[in-house]
Amino acid sequence: MIAFVNEGINLDHPQPGEDPTKPDHALVVIGIDTAGTVYLNDGSNPHGRNERVPIDRFMKAWDTSNNLVISTEETVQ
Repeated sequence: MIAFVNEGINLDHPQPGEDPTKPDHALVVIGIDTAGTVYLNDGSNPHGRNERVPIDRFMKAWDTSNNLVISTEETVQ
């Protein structure tokens, strides 16, 4: 699943001049656990492979895009 988020909120590092109410970044959600962690692959972060983010922070960042996602489904031919 590719989720659209506000990167400053998601990384907990807002940038000067950034609008925290708007999505500005896409990342891949690779998992969610019931303990409250979202696992991501984030290409903009050199250490973003299997990045762990608290679910409440992810949800706040994701909410800026009205929870917009892109998902795909394998088709059999």
